[in-house]
Amino acid sequence: KKHLPDVVDEEEEDWGASHRGNLIEQHLMVPALRRYFGGNILFSGKDQRRFISGVSSATPDGLLINMPKDFLAEFGIKDIGASRSVLIEIKSIDPRIQLRAPKPEHARQANQQIGVLREEKDHNISWKPDYCLLVYINASFMDDVSEFVVAYDHERYLRQKVRARRILE
Repeated sequence: KKHLPDVVDEEEEDWGASHRGNLIEQHLMVPALRRYFGGNILFSGKDQRRFISGVSSATPDGLLINMPKDFLAEFGIKDIGASRSVLIEIKSIDPRIQLRAPKPEHARQANQQIGVLREEKDHNISWKPDYCLLVYINASFMDDVSEFVVAYDHERYLRQKVRARRILE
């Protein structure tokens, strides 16, 4: 699928966890984020965009802009950086999972998304977030929400780009 994205996948998508996550994102989280943040949330829901840098890509669930510098203070972050933006990634989780930290694969995804967005040139994006807020929604008890912050690590992103080139080229 990465090498031939235009080829139609003959397999039907099931109605499992991936579909569940899309429903929670589109019908619960996106409306809630838009209501709370208004015009300060970009690239969410029907406005979601895929960003590309070389062979790496990112499709974040949203980008908060014009945030106060202490927006992430409850996570020990006093200043979110000069761009005053925070990426958002929404995940649904099985109710039996207890998270004490973000899942490693989600932290890697968040870092890559930040890196790709920071390199964005095609859409005239001026926001260069330093952080991604990972929001986990319990799929059975949707008022059970866990949040974690992933700080951008440029050295890790450079390694991710090398890995992506090695895999895809």
